[in-house]
Amino acid sequence: MIPPKARTAHFIFEDGVEYKDLKGIYPEILRTFLEATGQMPDDQNLFEIWLERDMKEIERNRKPEGFLRQNAIKLVFPIRDEGVEFYIHSTSKTQNILEVAEKIDGLLRKSGMKYKVKYDALLRYSSSK
Repeated sequence: MIPPKARTAHFIFEDGVEYKDLKGIYPEILRTFLEATGQMPDDQNLFEIWLERDMKEIERNRKPEGFLRQNAIKLVFPIRDEGVEFYIHSTSKTQNILEVAEKIDGLLRKSGMKYKVKYDALLRYSSSK
């Protein structure tokens, strides 16, 4: 169920999915995230540098950096012992990430990857607090 407002949206992939499996979809995830959050740089070269950095890690089947600049909304790949996950996180109580999450959800659905979405799953930002 999609909540009316959320500060995080976690995309948690099924067992067996590895970082290298994101190779075909990650460029569109990053581009969609940056455009939807108004963080796409005017300089296309800067986007290409960020994308190349992450793609090198993905091709090595390692966790990419994501987008962790000092902005209100971040794309985070947490350190995990097992499995693949990334989440969108708003550092502002007034910034809602649902629209961005829905766009990325649509990309992943079209790709056929198996995953689930959880909202506000960071313990310290949980809506139950």
